[in-house]
Amino acid sequence: MNPPRTSRERRSAVRRHQGMSVPQRGSLLTGIGILAATVLVATPSLATDGIPPTAQAPANPAMTVIAARPEAERAPVDWLLSAAVGPVFAKLLSPSASVWPPAFGLMPGMAWHVDLQRRKSDEQFVAGVTVEGTFNRNGGGAGQQLLGADVFMGTSWRHRLWTLAATIGGGPGAEQVVESNGPTSSAIHLSYQLGLYVQGAVTAAVPLSRSLEALARLGVHLTTSHDEDWFAASTIGLRYRLP
Repeated sequence: MNPPRTSRERRSAVRRHQGMSVPQRGSLLTGIGILAATVLVATPSLATDGIPPTAQAPANPAMTVIAARPEAERAPVDWLLSAAVGPVFAKLLSPSASVWPPAFGLMPGMAWHVDLQRRKSDEQFVAGVTVEGTFNRNGGGAGQQLLGADVFMGTSWRHRLWTLAATIGGGPGAEQVVESNGPTSSAIHLSYQLGLYVQGAVTAAVPLSRSLEALARLGVHLTTSHDEDWFAASTIGLRYRLP
């Protein structure tokens, strides 16, 4: 066993302990503070460094959604201007005498039409407006229809080399009317009256260039008031795609 310390030795040990405790405590607290600050600064970067780039939250979620769902492109709308002319090949000669079916053959009348058509590249539906009329190539008057305007609609079928369309429309027109010169006269004369008509047509078109097509049209014209103005005509012409 160690011999008991004297009072002088105990006072010397206490003095040494009290003299070293203050610097040691200060150093210890300083080291703990530096360590804590280092840990706090490094914690955010360590939290994100371990996560793959694809798993991190995007800076702007709204922009990401828009980029992932782009708006579908709309198909362009084509405006087509057509003009055609051709002979009348069928008509009713004398409906009052109950002549049926109508007479066929090369008639003196010629039909013409100009139309503006709207069409989308991804749709079969077509619609437009037409201005049309007839004239007599032998100089015997304007024909069954002096002038008419109608709105039409229909459907089209497209192939690589041609386009086929079927349309129907109607509108007002100045139609030819046969009138007597008087109750006691057998002479007649032609005049025109405003009435309504309907028309149906089948049109085939073949492209000649990027903006030009050749077309052939077979149309039937029916009036609501005068059977003698019913006729059918075949026309050929050109169709231009407007820029």
